[in-house]
Amino acid sequence: MYHTLQDFTANAKGVSYLMAALILSAFIPFWFFLTKKVTRKKK
Repeated sequence: MYHTLQDFTANAKGVSYLMAALILSAFIPFWFFLTKKVTRKKK
């Protein structure tokens, strides 16, 4: 429960920083997945 506007703002800011960190850290493996070259075996 938030008693003041400052409590609410601090919590919202913390949550937004966590979300941004998760998105940025998930982007690197996703980028490697997108740019991975498909190699086929030649007979």
